[in-house]
Amino acid sequence: MDRAEPNRSACASDFGPSVSRAEARYSASGAPEECRAGPDRHGPDPATAMPGGSGPEMEEGLTIRMILAGTALALAASLAQAQDAPPPPSLDDAASLRSHAMKNAGLAAGLGGKMLKGEAPFDARVAQAALAAINSTALGIGLMVPEGSGGEKTQASDKIWSDKAGFEAAVAKFIADSSAAVAAKVSDMDSFKAQFVAVTSNCKACHEKYRVKRN
Repeated sequence: MDRAEPNRSACASDFGPSVSRAEARYSASGAPEECRAGPDRHGPDPATAMPGGSGPEMEEGLTIRMILAGTALALAASLAQAQDAPPPPSLDDAASLRSHAMKNAGLAAGLGGKMLKGEAPFDARVAQAALAAINSTALGIGLMVPEGSGGEKTQASDKIWSDKAGFEAAVAKFIADSSAAVAAKVSDMDSFKAQFVAVTSNCKACHEKYRVKRN
């Protein structure tokens, strides 16, 4: 997958939510049409929800691929001019998957920030695609944080698992805010700014508590 030069924005870290299952259906354009998340829609244990296998494991593996595909399609519209791309993820490695997903969100957030600062021309379609890319990451990242996938080589804090309830609540809010932003539809700079700020505030709050900066 081609990707843009990574921007170290608030969304660009290598850890993700430890929620149970979140699902999305994508149209031909890759934009999420709906998401379902909540205690009554929990799926298989994320530790077994990796690509490969059959039954629930295979279903979750396909969901991860769908999320990544949706992110790629959303970013394609907004980052066509980009040069360097992060390496493709290993579909057998949760840390690699979530790192790739978070970098995608970081690229989209970086582009949105440039438009708000006047460093890039505002385009409603590009702004909408950036929000869709962040939403794709929010929907899928919870499938990519099984127990034991942290450690010194990642920025994932142990609090992701020790404070699972708090973490899942933060992720649920991120999903809700980013899904609402996509559904609201960007029409002008003011509408984009309101949605973008609401969405990316989730990134900062989560990173302050659940990310560890490594040397």
